[in-house]
Amino acid sequence: MFVFFLPFFGIGINRNKDDSVGSGRNLNFEETFESKPTIELPSEVSYEGRAIEQARLLDAIAAVAVKYPDDPLVYHIAGIALTEASQFEKAIENLEKATSLDASQVEPVLMLADAYVKSGKQEKAIEMLNRAIARGLTSASLFLALGDTLSQLGRTDEAIQYLEKSRDLDSRNALTYRYLAQAYVDAGRFEEAEQAASKAVRLGAVESSIYTLWALSLARQGKTEEATQVRSKTPKREAAMEQDKDVLEQMFLEATSHHYAMLGKVCSANKSFEEAEKYLLQGLKLDPKSTMSTAILADLFHRQGRDSDCMALSKILMEIEPDNVVHYWNFANLAMSSRNVSLAEKTLLQATEIDPTGTSDLLMAQLLMNLRKSDNLVKYARRAVDRLGTVDAYVVLISALQATGEPNAARMEILKARKIAPNDPRLAG
Repeated sequence: MFVFFLPFFGIGINRNKDDSVGSGRNLNFEETFESKPTIELPSEVSYEGRAIEQARLLDAIAAVAVKYPDDPLVYHIAGIALTEASQFEKAIENLEKATSLDASQVEPVLMLADAYVKSGKQEKAIEMLNRAIARGLTSASLFLALGDTLSQLGRTDEAIQYLEKSRDLDSRNALTYRYLAQAYVDAGRFEEAEQAASKAVRLGAVESSIYTLWALSLARQGKTEEATQVRSKTPKREAAMEQDKDVLEQMFLEATSHHYAMLGKVCSANKSFEEAEKYLLQGLKLDPKSTMSTAILADLFHRQGRDSDCMALSKILMEIEPDNVVHYWNFANLAMSSRNVSLAEKTLLQATEIDPTGTSDLLMAQLLMNLRKSDNLVKYARRAVDRLGTVDAYVVLISALQATGEPNAARMEILKARKIAPNDPRLAG
């Protein structure tokens, strides 16, 4: 996803009188913006059934692998798709290739461990995960996978050690507490099992199995009444079965769309733009509101110099994710590049209204400086300082105060900024 930041004036620059804020450089005009891209984007799901879509995806992956045999991402995608299709041996072959080409990525390692386990090769999964951890590739998800696999083999004490490491790195994962509850029950540590099970439920776990573990751990402690209450709260799954089918179908469509987006990314990285566009559009047929496919397609257009199409996609991204300020920044930058200054200013204004971090305020102040506009310039620059507290924000505020005829206030801000970065050359003099 492309992200651009508008340049701002540094302090200490010698300006002519005509360069002051308020002199109104002749940039502020607006061109018509056609929001519809030149290509036709899917508006509804086009889906021919799971088997057909899986076969089509696997053919596409194989074709990309032939063209780019040294790209580990291709084999990673293949491994995921083949695992989803229950072709575990082929999945293992591709994921082993992915990890041999690039051993620094956690996700292919996790997928390879999962494929090993699903093909009944738990010991091989444990060996591979231990090697990855020994190489320094540690994460909560790796410890979780290792702990779960050890637990499946009845190596409970070892499993608990790794599950607790995973919990310590990520205390908000309900699945970690679910696995811990089972391991604690297996180890006869019922009080800890009770705590882990109740925590899993508080974090959103709804499986009947976690309520069973919770009730069991209570019963084994003699808390019969509490165990009965927990059993009575167990979600009824029968009524939700039809809904579950719809959810699974949607998950399949989103996952397959994601795989096509990754294929598009591989092709785009190798400058095969036409092929990349084909795969991205195929992904959008399965999930028309896919942020990933839309964002990669927008980036693809940007790399090709198709700024009008890029702007159209960026506008769609704002509609899909109206709370994601990055989309507003990109759209404003593209508007500036096309000299549609009013649109850029309007877009950044919208960003400042939803962005509490101060970054959008900083960008707005930079834009106003570049446009030589004094209205609200100091307001946004000061808000950026208050929210960000960075030297860059101070530099913009100092420039804004100097440009609007407040040198004394500017000097005060210089003193504050020097406390943060006493050696920053922008604060010298």
